[in-house]
Amino acid sequence: MSRRTVNVLTLIIVLILLAFIGIFMASERSINQAKQETVRLVEVDHDVKKVNKFYWLTTTEATYFSLDYQNEENKQSYAIVARDGGDVHYFSPQDIISEADAKAITVANNEDNLKDIVAARLGLLDGQPVWEITFKTKEATMTYYYINAKNGQNIQVISNL
Repeated sequence: MSRRTVNVLTLIIVLILLAFIGIFMASERSINQAKQETVRLVEVDHDVKKVNKFYWLTTTEATYFSLDYQNEENKQSYAIVARDGGDVHYFSPQDIISEADAKAITVANNEDNLKDIVAARLGLLDGQPVWEITFKTKEATMTYYYINAKNGQNIQVISNL
């Protein structure tokens, strides 16, 4: 290969790499912005000392941003915020099951077909707090498993995606 060809290929690879970095940074920016806005809304009612986890859940009804956070007294709480309208719902760990419990329930109820849990998200479905557990099956399909966050009961399964 000539020196000119190598230079052109190097330039193309660098441009492609820069494009991917730009796309990644833009997507991270929207997640960080949503997290910051959610924290600001929650701080209207409660002190947020530390954010343990941020969740982004989109259902057929709406999009929700949720926080698992510690307040000034180091007490854990959950807040679920509707993207449209900004309605905030608060829950204590006594009100809803934890992410770890939701994952354990999913594994127990799907152990024959579950290969790997991909994500867990907290939000609302029909006005009730839910955990959406996304997992990959042994047949390499995706399944969305919705669990009532108050009692751990299965609500809905969307599979073979």
